[in-house]
Amino acid sequence: MKDQINGLIDRKLDVRVGAFQATARKMIRTVEEDPRDLTGARKFLGVYLMGAMDATIKFVDVYRRSKNKEAHTDYEALLGDLE
Repeated sequence: MKDQINGLIDRKLDVRVGAFQATARKMIRTVEEDPRDLTGARKFLGVYLMGAMDATIKFVDVYRRSKNKEAHTDYEALLGDLE
């Protein structure tokens, strides 16, 4: 995700994606500390993180072509929702 966003040269999104990654790392550490439901957590995190990556790739593609402010706002809102 970070590599995709870095290509846009948008400091605000760099920071936003960094915050999202920090949240994801915290979730992973939580599972590491208490792996009782590792199977369920793995499925959730897989869907969660792959969905975030897919959305990032699509957003970057759209934003590179159009500089659409609504797409920018929607992507930031999606990251907030996922967090």
